[in-house]
Parts: sequence; C-alpha cells; structure tokens
Amino acid sequence: QTQIAESQNHSSDDGLKLSAKYFQQASGIFNHLKDRVLSAVQSDPTPDLHPDTLAALGSLMLAQAQDCFVSKAMADKMKPAIVAKLSHQCSDLYADAMKLLQLDSIRGLWPRDWIPCVAGKQAAFHSLAEYYQSFLAKDQKEFGEEISRLRHAKSLMAAAENRGGHMFKYQDLQKKIYRGLEE
Repeated sequence: QTQIAESQNHSSDDGLKLSAKYFQQASGIFNHLKDRVLSAVQSDPTPDLHPDTLAALGSLMLAQAQDCFVSKAMADKMKPAIVAKLSHQCSDLYADAMKLLQLDSIRGLWPRDWIPCVAGKQAAFHSLAEYYQSFLAKDQKEFGEEISRLRHAKSLMAAAENRGGHMFKYQDLQKKIYRGLEE
C-alpha cells in the first residue's frame, strides 16, 4: 500500500487522493497487526512485527496521508484557516511519528535519514501552519500578530532545513515566508 501511495502522481488531484487513501489503509493495516500480533505469536515477535515497530509505521503512514491532504488543500486554494488547521494537524502527526521512530527498542531498524526527514517535515508543516495563520491576522488588520507569525514561520522553516538536511524540499515556501516578512 505504501509503495502504491508513493508511486502516485502527487501533482494531480486524483494522485493525491489515491495516495492519501493508500497511506491511510497502510496505517490501518499496521495498527491492526499491532493489535493482533502478540496474541497470535507464541514467542517474541521478529523486529518487523514488534508492536513498537508497527505503531511507529502506522503513525508515519497517517502523517504521510495528512501530508497529501495539506498538498491538496493548497493546490485547491482553500481558505487559509483550513490550510493552517490541516498543516498543524500534519505537524502533530509527524511529531507523534518522530517520537515513536526514536524509541530505543526500534531506533536501529530505520535508515539513518528517516528520523531527520520526519523531524524536518514536522517543523516545515508547523511553519506552514504559522504562515497561513499570518494571512488570517493580516485580514483582521492585526499586523503585529502577522509579523510575529511570519517570524515564527521563518525560524521553524530554518529548523526544518537544518533537521532535514539534503532532504529539505520546501524552498518555495521558505521564499514566500521571507517575502511576506519583508512586506
């Protein structure tokens, strides 16, 4: 399911919808296995079937599904309040996944770049939420709040770039934040 989700065209509406659907299904499968595996296995499960592993993967898939929803909301030019809320939820889901991926019992199972990538995405989506909240402040003529949110978005995006390293893919958003702050 995850490979099918990742192979979709993420620049199209249908591709994003399918990708989100498959990521959600994968999350459900991982969580189902987590709930059932210990009762079905007589001895200690292998690392790939350990409940912590399955919980971490399920959480990561849910965050990736939400990532697709945010991309779709932005592509559809939804209201800033909706994009901000979806982005904040996505940031929270990546934070949950990051905590689970870093558990001592399973940390060594992942490729080295997974945790920095997830940490970078968590910060980037938090930055995105602040960026879209700045639009709401601007519409309400609360310019101090707008500037504050843009500054926070800028620092979060810097953290995303630092954490994500070579996997950082939010340069366009970073430029928009800088432009908004200059204005």
